[in-house]
Amino acid sequence: MTALSSLLIANRGEIAMRIARTAGIAAGLTLVLLLVTLALSLLVHLLTGLNLAGLILAYAPGGLAEMSLVALALHVDAAFVATHHIIRIVLIILFAPAAYHLWRRWQERQTPSA
Repeated sequence: MTALSSLLIANRGEIAMRIARTAGIAAGLTLVLLLVTLALSLLVHLLTGLNLAGLILAYAPGGLAEMSLVALALHVDAAFVATHHIIRIVLIILFAPAAYHLWRRWQERQTPSA
């Protein structure tokens, strides 16, 4: 038995706990994203009268191609859905580096110096 396999066997319980914790966090965040999507879609629908199904698909987390195909299948304006997803992608590309830089600076301030 190699040292690596012995280590993996010894830490099996810890690894399982980490996987379970990560899966729980992922499920929780997915639920939060879906609830925010539904809430914002309903709010915009009530304010503007736009198609609720189209708004849900436009705001839902997911891929551009997938959401556009679902929009076509549901006879919802696919251009409306695709435009929202493209704008989201562009905003992420523009703002993610700055957000990462700010997070790193905050992280450095939280970590005490040696």
